[in-house]
Amino acid sequence: NELWMATWGGLCSFDTKTKQMKLYNDSDEKTIQLSALIKLEKENKILVGGNKMRLRLFDLNTHTWQPIKDPEDVLTKREFRVRYMHALNEDEILLSSEVVNLCKYNIKTGKFTFYNQFQKVSGMSTHCYITDDFWWIGTNDGLIQADAKTQKIIQLWDKSNGLSDKVIYSVLPDNKGNIWVGTNQGLNAIDPKTRKSKKYNESDGLQSMEFNTASCFKDKSGNLWFGGVDGFNKVPVNAEQQM
Repeated sequence: NELWMATWGGLCSFDTKTKQMKLYNDSDEKTIQLSALIKLEKENKILVGGNKMRLRLFDLNTHTWQPIKDPEDVLTKREFRVRYMHALNEDEILLSSEVVNLCKYNIKTGKFTFYNQFQKVSGMSTHCYITDDFWWIGTNDGLIQADAKTQKIIQLWDKSNGLSDKVIYSVLPDNKGNIWVGTNQGLNAIDPKTRKSKKYNESDGLQSMEFNTASCFKDKSGNLWFGGVDGFNKVPVNAEQQM
């Protein structure tokens, strides 16, 4: 019955029955300026990312904060802020972050894996979408399309090959295999097979030309939802686009 939110003021819970909200901050005052969280599959805990604390665990049974496993002391040696999290499996979580782009964290071992090929494109990763074939990684310098098995970059999508902007905020696939991308200058649709794309702007009904980081959702019917600075847009499941 509880919804958990990573907010600038700290970790918040919302009870859907009582409509009450609670704030959970640690005594060291570092559990503020939060930006991402994910529920662990094997434990009743949340992995939380923030600007000051980097990464910590929150125990949902005891409502207490706990440090993560970090045998190589990565959180001290590297400065990064997590913007989005995606579970690859029950142990491995992808972290879209500032400074180091996309990295992988193993909850069980505490090992971090960094991808130099992604960092060479951009230090900033805002969102990612993972399929069996590709890793789609949104950055401030374009959309990375990488092979899912090797993580080798196949294509960098930006203004030079059809996108409306290089600043990528959100990535979602539709039921036809097209990749929809929320940017700083409108919404884009990519056909990976033909390698063609189409741009959408305010004349097409966009709430604004600017979208928000990882603010997207695909519902059970297949409709896509993208959040922006002035509201949100729905891409219907039966949307037709000519590329």
